[in-house]
Amino acid sequence: MSTSGRAGIDRVSDIGRIILATVLGALLLTSVLVPSWLLYKEKHSERITRENRRQALMRLDQQTKRSRDESLRALRESSAHDVDALAGIIARHTDAHLLAYDASRGRFTATAEWKTEYALVALWPGITHDRLNRCVVLTFTHGPGVAWTGRTDQQDQAECEPARAIGSLAAGLRRRLSQLEGEDLTDARVREVLAVGSKVERVTTDRGVLRAEVILFDRAKAVGQCYRFTRPLTPERAATAETSTTAVPLPSCSGASASE
Repeated sequence: MSTSGRAGIDRVSDIGRIILATVLGALLLTSVLVPSWLLYKEKHSERITRENRRQALMRLDQQTKRSRDESLRALRESSAHDVDALAGIIARHTDAHLLAYDASRGRFTATAEWKTEYALVALWPGITHDRLNRCVVLTFTHGPGVAWTGRTDQQDQAECEPARAIGSLAAGLRRRLSQLEGEDLTDARVREVLAVGSKVERVTTDRGVLRAEVILFDRAKAVGQCYRFTRPLTPERAATAETSTTAVPLPSCSGASASE
């Protein structure tokens, strides 16, 4: 074989070795970089998720404090002394579904549950959400010559199950009452509509407003809560019945304990 032929073969061999070395180097680099990138991405996603959860917990903390402080401010500014009126103030600012009053201590107790969501960041593209629930018991106390005071106590989620069930029932009954047409707004029909999962104490009509006091029960029938439903009857207000029909928890129905 001529010298030029051997030189050509050597050059081809050299190029082959270079290509092989390049491929092997790329595979080695990939085997190191890809797992490192995946580990970084996983840790980064976990950090973002933890931060999202921390912020969600902060929102619940802020909700708890805001509900307590706004209730206290409204109670202190109110000139009302009627228990039902004071209970309505607390219910409006806490969204509580269970509300009781201890006359001997001048103490209202409200059980509320608040929810918030936060993003779960996954390793691969795509975001899902998780939910945080907080069950809180708020107490508001006053007495002769003593300003209103308030405190909050976080409870296990199981403690809010009765409140959750009663709140859901109240929302459903409020909606059913708001959907009644004028000819159906009779005492008998209203009682029939509101008797689902509950005990109707009384239904009255005064100055164009229907009022019903009803004891609502949880699924186990172990906890009862009085609610007052109101519904406008005048034609000009009946058109907005969906938004103007209300359901508000009261410490008792017509003076009787809601737990009886």
